[in-house]
Amino acid sequence: MLSKKYKGRVGEKILSLFASEMNVPIDFNHWIDILEAHLNTKKDRLLKMVFHVFDFNDDGYVSQLDLYAIMKLYENEDEVFIKGYAHDFC
Repeated sequence: MLSKKYKGRVGEKILSLFASEMNVPIDFNHWIDILEAHLNTKKDRLLKMVFHVFDFNDDGYVSQLDLYAIMKLYENEDEVFIKGYAHDFC
C-alpha cells in the first residue's frame, strides 16, 4: 500500500521511521498502537520525521539534490505533488 503512493526510497524512508517498533512480528492491535503514538506525537517530532523523509542522502540537510531525487521518481506522473503529497502536508 505504501509503495503504491510513495515510490522507491520515499516509501523506504517512511517505513524506517517505524523500524524500531516493527523488528518482530506484531498483531493488529500493536500496529494501531504504533500508528496512534506517531499520530499523537508533538509537532517538533512530526517535523523531524518529515525532514528525515526528504533528506534523501541522510546528510542532515534537505538540498536541491534531495528534492531533485524525489522529483525524478515521479517525473512521468502529472500532478503527483497535488494528488499525493498535498493532503499529507495539510
